[in-house]
Order: sequence, then structure tokens, then C-alpha cells
Amino acid sequence: MKKLVTIITLLFITVVGAQDIVAPPASEEQKNEAVKMAEALDGELGLTSKQEMMFRNKYTEFIARREAVMRSKRTTANKNDLLRQLYIEHGRELNDILTVPQRQKFKQIREQHDPLIVIAKE
Repeated sequence: MKKLVTIITLLFITVVGAQDIVAPPASEEQKNEAVKMAEALDGELGLTSKQEMMFRNKYTEFIARREAVMRSKRTTANKNDLLRQLYIEHGRELNDILTVPQRQKFKQIREQHDPLIVIAKE
């Protein structure tokens, strides 16, 4: 019984601690970085103007959320987990914007343009 209570408590703590980071409004610097990223990917993927705008918006949100995680007072391991989850979620959202041929190309070039950021252990 004690093991069951301990497991449930640990699961609850994990779920509560893994809550999503709500990004503050993006700064001008973050918006500029998102524009550069969207333009670079446009050159490789041949995005439509609507897709480019959607990419810009998604990257602005992603960059703001990523920086909020980096600035948060969490453990390094927790930050890395959140950054990995954010990276995967962001990739899925971007894939929803793309056509099938663009998705295939994006999978090939994403690591060059948008690598996963991992924080070194302290």
C-alpha cells in the first residue's frame, strides 16, 4: 500500500512539475530571429506567402517559449526535457503547415536550420 501511495505521489509531482511554459509576448529580437528563420526555410522549402507567415508566427512563439524555459528556475534535466518536448511539439505544428514534399525536405534540413538545444549539466 505504501508503494502505491508513493507511486501515485511521484506521478502527481511529475505531472504538476511538467506543466507547459507559457511564453511572454515575444520581443523584437525574437520576432527578428523568427523572420530570419522563416526566410531561410522559405528559400529551401518554397513556402507560399501564407505558409511563410504561419512559419514566422510559429517560430516567434517557439523562440519565446524556448527562452522562457532557458530563463526558468528549473533543474537542468527538467529544462532539457521541456526543451525536447517543445522541439517535438514545434516540429509537429510546422509539419501541419507543410505539403507532403515540403515535409520530407523539412525533415532533411531541420537539424541544420533549427537544431535541438540541450543545456550542459551544471
